[in-house]
Amino acid sequence: DDEKGSSSALGYPLSKYVSRINGHSLSYAALEVACHALENYCDKIKNNHYDDLKVHAYRAMLEKILIDKGGATMRHGKVGSVKVTGQMSFE
Repeated sequence: DDEKGSSSALGYPLSKYVSRINGHSLSYAALEVACHALENYCDKIKNNHYDDLKVHAYRAMLEKILIDKGGATMRHGKVGSVKVTGQMSFE
């Protein structure tokens, strides 16, 4: 590995590198931006991968329902991962 920027020198993925920095912290907004980069959504729309976006729409609706029913304490609550399958149903 060279010192000019090999993946092991800089750390990859970046989250592993950042997690080793003493006193680091990321805001909720920064974490959201990292997970939900606009270019990812644009690529899915341009390539007609609408089903890949379905789970995000359901998660957004779930957050709205939780906030409406549980108040502000439910805002930005963590919801576990959902394995997306081709014909998944939320009924």
